[in-house]
Amino acid sequence: MKLLGFTPMQAIQAATRLGGQLMGRPEDLGRIAPGHLADLLLVDGDPLADIRILQDAGKLTAIMKGGRFHKPPAVAKAKRRPVAAE
Repeated sequence: MKLLGFTPMQAIQAATRLGGQLMGRPEDLGRIAPGHLADLLLVDGDPLADIRILQDAGKLTAIMKGGRFHKPPAVAKAKRRPVAAE
């Protein structure tokens, strides 16, 4: 499947790794590494099999923008819940 002439992998790379280069900031954008700005999507599924999964809000299990969670993963939510005393 191609999207605007791109394979899913090419589209994802263009929006991530290559984005840092295109914006003239490859030193802190486009990679997951210490010191880099963190905008991440954690997806329940394989966007390489069907890139449309990135448009399904129900499949976005976590969203991080600027190093802060806007939608934390369910595991993190579960850890924050208080436990009732027995």
